[in-house]
Amino acid sequence: MEIKITTDVYNNLDYTYVKSGREHDASDANVGNCAEAVAVVYEKSEPSELSAYRVNSVQAAISESALNSKMKTYLKDLGFYNGEMGGGYTEEFKKALKCFQNAYFGAEWYSVSDKVESGLQREIENAGTIYYKNYTNSKLTDALKKLGITNPTDYKQNFARIQTFLERAMGCNKYQVAGIMGNIMQESWFSPKSESGNGAFGIIQWRDKRREYL
Repeated sequence: MEIKITTDVYNNLDYTYVKSGREHDASDANVGNCAEAVAVVYEKSEPSELSAYRVNSVQAAISESALNSKMKTYLKDLGFYNGEMGGGYTEEFKKALKCFQNAYFGAEWYSVSDKVESGLQREIENAGTIYYKNYTNSKLTDALKKLGITNPTDYKQNFARIQTFLERAMGCNKYQVAGIMGNIMQESWFSPKSESGNGAFGIIQWRDKRREYL
């Protein structure tokens, strides 16, 4: 539901309705005893004649829309989403929610049929918080420079994504993370699109049946 509010008085709950483009008068059953339009709601997926809404329902929709946008930002940074960043609950967004669960949990613990459930929201936020901490760590830039990487910015995102997955999803301690990351550096320099001459692909350079599964 894409929403645009044109006035800041939409939070008045006294018989106030939010209306779209077409006009109503006091006799309109959908509007009740309030004929004054205080806001406008545009819904791309619905016809314009669906135009009268109670303010509290619009506020709930705004909250859900903001949550969807926030979750998309987290999922994009974690590497699971690359679609539009609005508040809509799209099929591409649902797919990203499923992919995150399969990667971090090994299964789809939460339904994604019509909304982001609170438990899934917390899991995505927790992973996102760890990612931002890893990504902004000044020691990461210094370490990449010491490895001979002249432009660490190009590598930081993938490094932080992998580190976050190992810490949050796999439960690895810092020594285990260091060992795995060292191996990944030798295999692919942290690039998920790395491909060798013998057909090995990805950060761990899988090939044959493993690559097919990937």
